[in-house]
Amino acid sequence: MKSQVSMFRRVAFMSVTVCSLLLAYKLGREQHRADTGRTPSLSHKRLALKQGQTIIGVAETTSATRFYIGNDVVDSTNEA
Repeated sequence: MKSQVSMFRRVAFMSVTVCSLLLAYKLGREQHRADTGRTPSLSHKRLALKQGQTIIGVAETTSATRFYIGNDVVDSTNEA
């Protein structure tokens, strides 16, 4: 009787494991497919800094990513 219960537990465990893996695979494919349906935005531009420029800050919103660029050089002699 113990061997039948043990065998049932193994079969149940394997069934749950296989179902979980299949479900995760299926949901992962659906999520990936939704991302590829979007069209890329034409507003993406490359950013190149000129000599002496520094990125001071970056702000991300749902509609854009903004870079704040400055020319100020700060070193120990300029600090107050």
